[in-house]
Amino acid sequence: MATYNITLNSSNVVGLNNNTYQYNFITGAVNIPEGATMSVSQITIPYSWRNISASLGNNTWSYTMPSGSSGTTTYGTYTIPDGFYGVSDLNAIFQAQFKANGHYWYLYASATGSANNTYYYPVTLSSNAPLYTNTITSYVIPTSANIAGVFGTGAVKADGNNGTTAWTGTYPTYSGACCQINFLGTSSPTTTLLGNILGFTSPASYPTTATGLTGLTTSQHGNTLTSSPPYPALGSQVNGVIVRCNLVENHIASPTDILDSFPITATYGSNINYLPISNNQIKMKKGRFNNLVVSFVDQNYNPILALDPNVLITLIINLP
Repeated sequence: MATYNITLNSSNVVGLNNNTYQYNFITGAVNIPEGATMSVSQITIPYSWRNISASLGNNTWSYTMPSGSSGTTTYGTYTIPDGFYGVSDLNAIFQAQFKANGHYWYLYASATGSANNTYYYPVTLSSNAPLYTNTITSYVIPTSANIAGVFGTGAVKADGNNGTTAWTGTYPTYSGACCQINFLGTSSPTTTLLGNILGFTSPASYPTTATGLTGLTTSQHGNTLTSSPPYPALGSQVNGVIVRCNLVENHIASPTDILDSFPITATYGSNINYLPISNNQIKMKKGRFNNLVVSFVDQNYNPILALDPNVLITLIINLP
């Protein structure tokens, strides 16, 4: 049996999304006989695909605030710049928008003896490791007369003074209501919306109950673990990488061209290094071929939209 080593790198990339690599055989074409096999020797690939983007359709949100004597007003749609975001990043984005719209309460610095104002935002997003999900906590909006009782003596709603932005819209005069975050987008079996990344079925609004509330806050934990089928907070639409190759032939599986797969074992922005722990030889197609094409897809067979093509893929071909 003859064994051959094939190496692909950034010079082999084809297309726009850095997920497909083509190796043109130097002899023009190669005959693959019956009984030939292929396996992955090693793969190094930068973890460079975003978890939120316009192309993924999961980059929009809005929020709904109580307003006036009994109503609500929805603000947005807001667009999150394409990128890779964690829980704290998204919480900062939400609260920055609240601040821009004047939807918050504050204690002036002199009231606390600190150098800066203390701010309280309608909604906070946080990780909840014991429950294996995330939690949205929303203040039950206090009436103007009760703001100091909730946030401390001297606390007021954003009023345009002391470096603040005035509250947008009509401050609610009724009690027992909270702000809701609205996770937007169109759901499909292969789409991971913003809420899904955080562990909430989407599209939907959270907290789901926004009126008739008591207490200072109301919280809602991610609910995808109790959905059907259940799934955790995903963090990213890509939970693992499947390697496909045009020369692979596996008639007992679908798709028939899967060469291998590997988990994501690195943090965003660093290299994922895959070294198979066993000899994963896969049957090759019989015939004469001009090239070999390797592509990367996620666990749902969606093409990975990578930013960085600086890969190293080493394959082993065994010809009888």
